[in-house]
Amino acid sequence: MQERIAAGRQRPQEERKKLAEELGVDVHEVGKWQSGNAVWQAVLGKREEEHHV
Repeated sequence: MQERIAAGRQRPQEERKKLAEELGVDVHEVGKWQSGNAVWQAVLGKREEEHHV
């Protein structure tokens, strides 16, 4: 049971790290975002910008 909790905590950190690298922001900034929606809006917004170029 404890292993599952530890693994659950590790995974979001890795995802945040990936997102931070993708968005070019500090990992701590990603951690501050309260809702996942903000993250996805940022990701989708960045991808849309890339398509328009």
